[in-house]
Amino acid sequence: MDRYDWSNASFLDKWLGFVVENKVKEIKLGLWEEDTDENGNGYYPSLPKPLVNSKYLTILNLAMVELNCRYPFSFPSLKSLNLGVVRFAEKDVLDNLLLGSPSLERLELSNLISDHKLHIHSDSLALKFLEIVVDDNLVERIEVVNLESLRLSCVSFDKINLSVCKRIRIFRLDCDYDMKDLSSLEYLISNLPLLEDLTLSNDECLALKLIYISSESLKSFSVENSRDNEMNVIVKSAPKLESFRYKGNHKFSITMESSNLLNGTFIIVVWPWREDFDGDWFINLLNFLLNLDCSWNKVTLHVDTLQALIFPENLRRACRSSLLNWEHLRVFATRKLERKSELRDALLWMSPSIKTLSITKRSSLACFCDQLL
Repeated sequence: MDRYDWSNASFLDKWLGFVVENKVKEIKLGLWEEDTDENGNGYYPSLPKPLVNSKYLTILNLAMVELNCRYPFSFPSLKSLNLGVVRFAEKDVLDNLLLGSPSLERLELSNLISDHKLHIHSDSLALKFLEIVVDDNLVERIEVVNLESLRLSCVSFDKINLSVCKRIRIFRLDCDYDMKDLSSLEYLISNLPLLEDLTLSNDECLALKLIYISSESLKSFSVENSRDNEMNVIVKSAPKLESFRYKGNHKFSITMESSNLLNGTFIIVVWPWREDFDGDWFINLLNFLLNLDCSWNKVTLHVDTLQALIFPENLRRACRSSLLNWEHLRVFATRKLERKSELRDALLWMSPSIKTLSITKRSSLACFCDQLL
């Protein structure tokens, strides 16, 4: 069966031909054919011929289509390409597509279907942003000489060759559950000489517990841990690091071997959402804060309700010595601000050296600031 010869093909060809002739710059196209093969898999119609030669197109989003080498691609003005749930019929389809898109700056690939491993290769100086969300270790090699921003999700990074990509400044890694050799992560990061912004997300990974970070150029570092996993981060060498951001549960610690003064942001996730907090919560919270073993310039805490930070009196009486030496603290709460004076007292117990404290409702522009002498 010719997957392109479906009932509306003639009408679609004419409509897309009209669109292309009128120099439309942005197209979002999703196709689907309800017929299935012997395995129950749906057919993906081929990309209509009028669309493969679009001189003025700058943005193209494709879904539920098949790309093949039947016709040469020509997108001389294309800046942004998004392929989601797209089938590659032949091994060289992606290479041909990139060759026909010399001005492409941003490429997003997700849920691709291919019988062949993908090697993403481009010598173009234009392509700087690449995002890959695929399964089954489909991508083996990335060779994009001018790449500046890279996101990998569900990709086994330890099997990917990034040796050509020496200009990456922004790197986000959504770790998959197959991660075994964590030393390869440290090696990968340390071999990106221009890396400035790093994000590690632990959404799917159960093995990502101990992370070592070394980077001579890193300025901003973020960790996201939405699972109920324990994570420990050790920053071995990052002389230019200025800010750190964490979002997740209380089972986290970070140690930095240098004395950099960092701006830290911590979004404390409570699940399920709770109204009252027991002794275990505050003990865990206190351990979490004590395990933030870095030199902090400014610290920002995000919570759902201020009550999550109001340590009970019995705990304060049991532990009277200074716990933290934070000087500048901001607190953001999602819900209405109540018991602010109690919170201030609790935070002063936690860190008697606080000089400035602000308490702000996250959705409000109003800021309540107390200058503490």
